Amino acid sequence: MARWYDNKSLYTITDTELLKNKTLLLVDDVITTGATMELCGEVLLKIEGTTLFIASMAVVD
Repeated sequence: MARWYDNKSLYTITDTELLKNKTLLLVDDVITTGATMELCGEVLLKIEGTTLFIASMAVVD
């Protein structure tokens, strides 16, 4: 959980107009806690008309 809070302020979007009504692919090399995907995905899905897909090369079990 600490990782989630440590990274929360790192991800911001300055111009959401560029992403309105877009289909996006969010890629992370390795999903460990899922914090990066969750934080970024949460921000992206707040943008009007956004469809989001996620992909990763590996997941740590």
